Parts: sequence; structure tokens; C-alpha cells
Amino acid sequence: MKKNIVQLELKNIQSQMNPTFLFNTFNSIHRQAILESADKTSELIQSLTTLLRRSLSQAGSFTTIEDEMNYIHNFILLKNISKHRKIKLLTAVEMTCLNCYLPFFIIQALVENVFVRDADTDNSDYHIRITIKLQGET
Repeated sequence: MKKNIVQLELKNIQSQMNPTFLFNTFNSIHRQAILESADKTSELIQSLTTLLRRSLSQAGSFTTIEDEMNYIHNFILLKNISKHRKIKLLTAVEMTCLNCYLPFFIIQALVENVFVRDADTDNSDYHIRITIKLQGET
């Protein structure tokens, strides 16, 4: 029984080490890109790190609309490097909505659906418009 507990604790430590190694490596690449004046590479690494950190820390929970929109901006930035076209994100979010909570990844799932259905098979430029506002009771 005690051996099983020790093995579980070791697996828990190992699972924490892998993300730490990745983030440290990304941080080193980011610093190297800055030293080489590779601004775009630096921005992409920073976006990827932000996405990964958020994915690992908040999965299954709730987040603010502001955080979700920041995530979407990083997602689109990374999506644009893998395609030969431009995806432009147009947002209109009322300030009163920024601190409202919603399920984690809910907007991202809707945005990603565009790529699953159309954008990954089409070389056209895309505009994705997200509008978030409070509506009164009817």
C-alpha cells in the first residue's frame, strides 16, 4: 500500500515537471528570439506559452470573457502562421461584460468550428466577428 502511494506521488511530481520543462524551454526560445531581434518569433512563442499555460491551469472551470477573448486573440495569431491566408478577428465586447464568467473554452470552441468546417479547406481570407453585449430582460 505504501509503495503505491509513493509511486502515485512520484507520478504526480513527474507530471508537474513536464510542463515546467516546456515552459522553461519556451522562455529560453523567447529570450533568444528577442536577442536575435526576431520580434515575430518572440510574439508567437509568447502566444503559444500563454495558450498552453491557460489550457493546463483552467480546463474544466469558468473564466472571464476578457480572459477568453485574450485566449482567442492568441489562438488566431497562431492559426495565421499555419495557413497561407489571413484570419482577421473583429471583436465588439461591451466593457460591462468583460468580468462576466462563462465556461472555459466555450468561445474558442465556436471559433475553432470555423476551421473544422470551412477555413482549413479554403485558402480565402476570413473575418471572424465576435460581439458580446448584455441584453435586458424581455
